Amino acid sequence: MGAATFLLLAAVPAAASEFAPLPVRNLYPPRLLFLQPSPSLPEQRSGGRMDLAYATVCAVHERGDTSLVTDMEVGRVAAVGRWGAPWGGGFSLEVPYLWYGGGAFDPVLDAYHDAFGFPDGDREDRPENAFGYRVTRGRHEYAPRSPAGGGLGDMVLEAVHPLGAPGPLRSAARLSLKLPTGSARNGFGSGHADGGGGVLASWQGPRAGVGANVDVLYLGGSPDAALRLESHWALSALAFAGVQLGPLGTAAAQLHFATSPYGTGLPALDRDVLLLALGVRRQVGADAWISLGFTEDLVVQASPDFSLFVGVEW
Repeated sequence: MGAATFLLLAAVPAAASEFAPLPVRNLYPPRLLFLQPSPSLPEQRSGGRMDLAYATVCAVHERGDTSLVTDMEVGRVAAVGRWGAPWGGGFSLEVPYLWYGGGAFDPVLDAYHDAFGFPDGDREDRPENAFGYRVTRGRHEYAPRSPAGGGLGDMVLEAVHPLGAPGPLRSAARLSLKLPTGSARNGFGSGHADGGGGVLASWQGPRAGVGANVDVLYLGGSPDAALRLESHWALSALAFAGVQLGPLGTAAAQLHFATSPYGTGLPALDRDVLLLALGVRRQVGADAWISLGFTEDLVVQASPDFSLFVGVEW
């Protein structure tokens, strides 16, 4: 399978609407180790963005001499700078900060899953508000944790170049490079550089917009032999659509599909991902927008069963 995110985007309350994908990532810690290209539009304009996301994770598996415990909460703050180029493309740099901890929201998530009838995996059988992050395979064990709980993640550079003439239907090519700036020992990076290339496309009408991102990734390697890779190649695909709601902004739904590079024999690591995100985006100033929403894992225990995000861009 794969990872696809179908985002609901919020638009400008003025006559001309503007659509853009929401800043969603898969916050499952073993997947945060690798390159996740940013949800993007074909054009690249100068500006900045700050994203804040929170997720709760619970997946416990054991098969032979391989086992997994990921019972934790995850926070991610990312600062993004964008520099547009005269030809319509440009460059961006993303600097993420990650936090792993036990938190205090397990009872809230139990009530959420019960209220909507969503599966919650092993959550009800685990201690509340505990921290656990450990992968073992034979004699190998990966059990990271920063003493302070947080640290710098792997920075990502992107370059975008438009394809074809500007218009309602736009497309562009991009290249992405993840740098090993995060600590592999503390679980904030893979310790290797990753690269990717892909195509971005979007169509925008006066009150609605749709788009898609497709990227092929080469992953440099995992931080430990316990996280065995079946392949260094992965596919990331994203589809998003938004409808303008007048003064309320724009509402949207998104699907994010991503293939898993892992070959550990444990479903929570080896399954491909299908992540649903719902959100809104609204203009809050002359050149500023705010986005907010939530995600839900559609493949049980392949990503966080629930996450929230807020993004501010200018």
